[in-house]
Amino acid sequence: MGHAAFRRFCLAMIANDRARMALDQDGRRAWEMRLNAIVPLAYDVERLAPDLAGAGPNPEYPWPPRRPIATPVEFAFPLFDELQRPRGKRLLHLLDRLFACAEQYL
Repeated sequence: MGHAAFRRFCLAMIANDRARMALDQDGRRAWEMRLNAIVPLAYDVERLAPDLAGAGPNPEYPWPPRRPIATPVEFAFPLFDELQRPRGKRLLHLLDRLFACAEQYL
């Protein structure tokens, strides 16, 4: 599966009625809309993995790989700001709740 799994996980949760019910989400359509809204952000998180970032910014290694000119500690990752905005907070809150009740829907 590798690093490219977070977006697929979020997409799989759309059809997971047990997860929806464990989180007290009665309306299937609202649940789908909520998850579909955060899927692009989940994809952006996935792309932080060095294997998926290619020669671009990643939080683990300087880049570009062959002749590094930037290091993670010096880079202002736009995604980190996005996680502080409403959509990012919804993603983090949903993950927190999903992990807290995982035994109910897995």
